[in-house]
Amino acid sequence: MQEQELIPLPERNPETKPNFAILTPFEFAADFSKEAAYALRQGSMIKEDKRPKVWLQSMQVESGHGPEILYWNLQKAGELGFDARLHLDAYSRYVSLGSPNYIPVFGKDRPAFREVNKKQLEHLRQSGVNVIYTNPHKSLEKIMYMKGRSHKKMAVVSSEDRQVAWIGGMNMWDTGFFKMDYMVKITDPGIVAAIIDEFPRINENRRTEDAAIQCTPDTALLIDCGKRGESIILDKTMQQVEGAKQKIICISELEPEGEFLQVLTQAYKRHVEITFITNSPSKEGFELKANRIVKKLTFRYKNPEFPLTYPKVDLHAKLLIVDDQIIIVGSNNFSPTTAKYGTEEAALISTNPTLVGNAEAFVSKILQN
Repeated sequence: MQEQELIPLPERNPETKPNFAILTPFEFAADFSKEAAYALRQGSMIKEDKRPKVWLQSMQVESGHGPEILYWNLQKAGELGFDARLHLDAYSRYVSLGSPNYIPVFGKDRPAFREVNKKQLEHLRQSGVNVIYTNPHKSLEKIMYMKGRSHKKMAVVSSEDRQVAWIGGMNMWDTGFFKMDYMVKITDPGIVAAIIDEFPRINENRRTEDAAIQCTPDTALLIDCGKRGESIILDKTMQQVEGAKQKIICISELEPEGEFLQVLTQAYKRHVEITFITNSPSKEGFELKANRIVKKLTFRYKNPEFPLTYPKVDLHAKLLIVDDQIIIVGSNNFSPTTAKYGTEEAALISTNPTLVGNAEAFVSKILQN
């Protein structure tokens, strides 16, 4: 392996983001690239059994200008014989540009774009990247393609002397780069180790029960295994809302519903200040519009008693902050409906003041837009 094949970098890159940084999609892409470049350079100097890891997982993965920088780093890692992995949910087979790609009514460009995505993934495979679809659909399941999905969004870059990870809610497609979203940078060894352990738990190796993995004294990794009707992340979220004394900040692309709406309403009646930030109905895409219609037809839609905040930007982030002290960040939209669909999710629950403070600064940016 020739060192000149690698990206020329200094021994240490001081510009990478610190632990618990909240990164927007473009910031995440830049940070992931810097960490990957450092790991790949280090990889030319270490033994085969300690190959660098460059891993990426998301529900939706598509070709595009935004994601291209992420794929380029995976490709380079694969070409150099390192441990390069891309996990994407089977959802990506049937959805392109935000709509089903097998129904002509949604546009003739969808099937063509599906073929572009297939070629991109095949190119990554040929470059040495281990590309795996999670939760493949059975024959008729693509009609209800949202059920049983892996919604986890994680990334890992690991070399002999540096291990980092990211967790959040970001999908890897062009539109996802322009939504208000984030990934949390993790350098704490305990949390990174838990995410590295979780990453391979897919398909036949997926968990059979929800899990709470205590990583540090103030932070745990929460995993929804995809058992229908169950969600440890939603349960922990509602517990925190029930215990709120002064203030709740919640962001979700979905309006509150069901049991979650009930506990928020009870908190509101206790005079807890609630800031719930969600997408305006006018900004909803196909899936959210369909979800709203189904709720209305089945009489499950109910307007909240507390006000909702609609930012000008298109929103995809999800987080909960209670009393400026505890936070839940990750991929879960805090929706009882998605729990009934049997969705796999990943999130952190933490009382770390740095993470809470960074998340509150992120919320302020959303409210200013």
